[in-house]
Amino acid sequence: VVGTVTLLLILLVLRPSVEWHGLRGQPWWIWLGGIIGALFIGGNVLIVPMVGTGIAVVIVIVGLLCGSLLIDRFGWFGAAKNPVTGIQLVSLLVMVIGIMLIRLS
Repeated sequence: VVGTVTLLLILLVLRPSVEWHGLRGQPWWIWLGGIIGALFIGGNVLIVPMVGTGIAVVIVIVGLLCGSLLIDRFGWFGAAKNPVTGIQLVSLLVMVIGIMLIRLS
């Protein structure tokens, strides 16, 4: 709520006249950013006390990497299709193993 009010105030100060009609031609998925952002913040609030800050950050990075590889592979959201390479998968696996090793210690 505090973040929403702050962003609203910044918007009103920096752009006193917002043109909403420009949003009509946009794809439906642009609205997911706010929902995903709220889930991200809420998820971190819940997970950090359980696993610690370091692992929470690494888990977020692994999730972002998985998402970016899927977007590249399938060309979602209008992105160019790029094949996923073996080194990308190995790098992702190394990060997952790192998370498991940190949790075991």
